[in-house]
Amino acid sequence: AGLPEAKLYSDRLASVKADKALSKELDASKAFDKCKKDAAKLAGSKAKVKYADFAEKWKGTRAGERALALSKKKD
Repeated sequence: AGLPEAKLYSDRLASVKADKALSKELDASKAFDKCKKDAAKLAGSKAKVKYADFAEKWKGTRAGERALALSKKKD
């Protein structure tokens, strides 16, 4: 049978995936999580370059804006 909450979640996920803008934001968010983990292993200047590259790739998303801010952050 399944729980009603699971059905709602499934329906919501399908609608997010169908919406190109929301889907792009979701993908960018997942990629930003990975970028942050990778950047944490790098020296400050190299991490900034990584964030700047990410910001360019994901321009127009909230994750891209956050990465851009981190790339410009003062040490």
